[in-house]
Amino acid sequence: MIRGPDPRALRVPNAISEVTRRAIIDELLMRDEPYYGCRMTQVDFINRFLPLTTLGSTDSRYGNLYNDLVQHTIRNSDYTDVDVLCRHVKIYSCPDAMFGQFLAETLHPIVRDSAGERAKLLELYNRHLNIDGFEIAPAGQVSGRPTFGLRRLATPAGTRAAGNTPTMHGAVLSRPDHANINTSLDELAGSFYANVPDVVKPVGAPVSASGPNADRAVTPTRTSAPSAPVSPRKYDVVLSFASEQRSYAKRVAEALQSRGIKYFYDEDHAVHLWGKDMVETLGKIYSGESRFCVMFISEAYAKKDWTILERRNALVRALRERSEYILPVRFDDTVLDGLPETVGYVSGNLTPEVLADLVVEKIRQADHT
Repeated sequence: MIRGPDPRALRVPNAISEVTRRAIIDELLMRDEPYYGCRMTQVDFINRFLPLTTLGSTDSRYGNLYNDLVQHTIRNSDYTDVDVLCRHVKIYSCPDAMFGQFLAETLHPIVRDSAGERAKLLELYNRHLNIDGFEIAPAGQVSGRPTFGLRRLATPAGTRAAGNTPTMHGAVLSRPDHANINTSLDELAGSFYANVPDVVKPVGAPVSASGPNADRAVTPTRTSAPSAPVSPRKYDVVLSFASEQRSYAKRVAEALQSRGIKYFYDEDHAVHLWGKDMVETLGKIYSGESRFCVMFISEAYAKKDWTILERRNALVRALRERSEYILPVRFDDTVLDGLPETVGYVSGNLTPEVLADLVVEKIRQADHT
């Protein structure tokens, strides 16, 4: 059974056309080397960006799509690459972020370690993607080897004058390589969501694992990179979470930073928060200084004093403006007082990097409304 809406389903119109996708896939499948490389099966490659074990199979004997594909690509070998990509991954209609991650994964050092082969695939991808205003570009490194992600061009290749160099608009959409490759997309129930949220203790103070404020006891690690203002608000997104989800939220913050998004994550604002009245300061941040509030909902989140403070201020803002301000990310089925159960959410099973891609898309949509 699928837990929540199918992550392959389209929620907003795609910018990368089916024509472009088919042209890329056609060339990719004509190559001598499999698109998923020689180090893993096709099923394990796809599972890097699509959570096959959470998706249902049309055959009740297998229970989930992972087992279905193993049966028909390894044991029986009666599914072709086209069958897998078109019928099961839905590569021609899936969201742009997912299509970009698929292409980026084919270039990952674990999948393809030859610089020459990566260069050939990059040329193939970008020759087609540029027409729709995108490119696959370097996004980071792992063990000295490059990783890649989808990036939007300011001007599509098909509309700019010859010889003009395109400038970048937006950020790289990719998965940093410290991410767990086995956790990926799951529920996409409603619209896309943004992130941010928390508090801190004085710079240099040790982190405590106990006490009433352990939820907010963090050690500052870095300062978020500045980005060009997109709205009159101080942040694009603020993250609100309990300590139990801190490691996940931190990776979301890192992914947002790499994508040029203005965000609030407490560890990155430790100096600013040091010595301030946290009730007053957090009240302002969560009630008025951001375009969106990503709320990481869990049983722990519903009980913590600081998250209750953040939630109440966010709910006041949402009620006052009657807007899509709160963007829930659910780690369980906990009911939050004040938050309607009809509000769309995404699952905590998403990788932090995919969630960050959805935040970028949510902001992009807001910029065009």
